[in-house]
Amino acid sequence: MLDGTNNEAKHVFEYSCSMALYPLGTEDYVRIISDAIIKLRELKNIEITVGKTNTVVKGSKEEIFKAINLLVEEAQKRGEFALTITISNVCGLT
Repeated sequence: MLDGTNNEAKHVFEYSCSMALYPLGTEDYVRIISDAIIKLRELKNIEITVGKTNTVVKGSKEEIFKAINLLVEEAQKRGEFALTITISNVCGLT
């Protein structure tokens, strides 16, 4: 889709998802979170913004849930964890 003012492609995302991963019972939490973000960056057709306390992913519903599943699978490999997720079809898209 073109925005009408120039020839640069403009991405239109259907959903945004804020995710915060909390590895439990380990001092290696920074590496676990970093490795999970590296895996997320391998996905196509999404936009990823890494913050200090969460990561926001924007994309289609299918891509958002693919990202969530990937994050859960990666975290599960490393032990116990908690994951908070907020999904919106409005917030974070404007």
